[in-house]
Amino acid sequence: MIDVPFLTEAQIEAKADALLAAFSRDREPILGPPVPLEDKFLYYLGLRLHMDDLHTRFGVPRIAGRTDILAALWIEDREIRVDESLDPEVNPEAEGRYYFSIGHEGGHWELRRHHILATSAEPHLLMQSPSPVVCRISDLNGGGSRKERDGTRQQRDARARMELQQTGLAPAC
Repeated sequence: MIDVPFLTEAQIEAKADALLAAFSRDREPILGPPVPLEDKFLYYLGLRLHMDDLHTRFGVPRIAGRTDILAALWIEDREIRVDESLDPEVNPEAEGRYYFSIGHEGGHWELRRHHILATSAEPHLLMQSPSPVVCRISDLNGGGSRKERDGTRQQRDARARMELQQTGLAPAC
């Protein structure tokens, strides 16, 4: 379990403002929304973006065809994967959620990668690579599978804190 420190809304906002200012200074001015997340901003952060069937990748069935896994971040690989159901070219009504998910994963990158990398430096059983940060609707809603709900309260609280605090770096839907 990754236990991340609590960040105030002001701390998250200050980090987001500093990141946007650095991008504006180094690449091109951002005068207002939308931030060019897909190409220029992710490239600036050194991240790659891919569409993927994340439910199949993680072996989590879609219940009644609904998407629960929205996106995931592989920190060591510097890669964000967004669930294919959010592809705005195929599903235009998901465009807001698509951009939100990219920004949300960027928030994990900026605010949490050092904690996650420090944790991943610890020895792993059978030399397994560290798991990605996986963002699910159920994490934000406090739900999830029975197995997830049966985790310790401390694990659930830490997971919810890490997920909910990322919304400070994600663009509004």
